Amino acid sequence: MTFIALLAPTARAMGWRSGLLTALAGVVIVGIPALSSVELQSDDLASMLRVIAVTGALSVGFLLHDPASAISSVSPLSRLDRQLARVFWISAAALPWWALVLLLAKSSAAPGAEQALPLGGLTGEAVAIFSVALAMAAGAQRFGFENHMGLLVALTLLLLTGGSFLLAENSAVLVPPSDPRFEDMRVWWYLLSVAAALAFLILSRERAPRRAVERWTRQAGARGSA
Repeated sequence: MTFIALLAPTARAMGWRSGLLTALAGVVIVGIPALSSVELQSDDLASMLRVIAVTGALSVGFLLHDPASAISSVSPLSRLDRQLARVFWISAAALPWWALVLLLAKSSAAPGAEQALPLGGLTGEAVAIFSVALAMAAGAQRFGFENHMGLLVALTLLLLTGGSFLLAENSAVLVPPSDPRFEDMRVWWYLLSVAAALAFLILSRERAPRRAVERWTRQAGARGSA
């Protein structure tokens, strides 16, 4: 089976309920001010978009969970290929959802606030948040917490982002767009995205079989003694 052929059965096997719930929650959050004709400033819109990004990322662990992973080990495709197929569908669903969220956010912006709203920078933050969630899910799966990875990733993400929001006034991580440090922090978010993506790729690879590791160790020891 090729990677392309894996996409359709992967989409059918994914638990989309959690993703739909978090996506709906995000649309509701951004839709309330849009429907009530409330006009928000750029800093308020940025905070709202950050909350929505975290809300959407809460479902990543559930969507990445593969209930058939125990029997999928005999598949000709690696675990990394199977995970990438799920990431493909997560990305395909997240992109139009985020575009809709941005559109609704712009509709509730106060005069002049839309121009001051850095959509590119906030999108970069959302990508970083989703990437971190993917890396945590891959780590949970690799270290034997796959049966609880969805809940574990969601709780960990809530703790991390909740602490960041509480410390936002004294921290340079979540700064408002009006803060001069905002542009400098964009580089930090991009680096975080790259680091999380690399962590996901590494953690999604199967571990080498124990016998193969022992054989390699013995051979390395024999070469060293020779």
